[in-house]
Amino acid sequence: MLLQSHGDQIHLLAALPAQWPDGAFSGLLARGGFEVDLEWRGGDVHRGEIRSRLGRKVTLRTPAPVTVTSGGRPVPVERPEPNVVVFDTRPSGAYEVRPGA
Repeated sequence: MLLQSHGDQIHLLAALPAQWPDGAFSGLLARGGFEVDLEWRGGDVHRGEIRSRLGRKVTLRTPAPVTVTSGGRPVPVERPEPNVVVFDTRPSGAYEVRPGA
């Protein structure tokens, strides 16, 4: 419901129940060596962090557009389709996800 992962693809809030419009989780593990913390409001991402253990490329699917930063700096992303970002990570890197386009 909260996180689905397949290979290096992470889908946040993939099947969020309508009864949970707001919430948070931390430390969920995703395939590809990623650990995810997330806070959501109104069914959309409010703030999240993705930590990469292996330094692989990740495809992130979200309910609405997001921006990605690391160390306060924008991370270059590809946007192959609406609400999807693809970006490279580095081993032990942390990436903040926020609403935006």
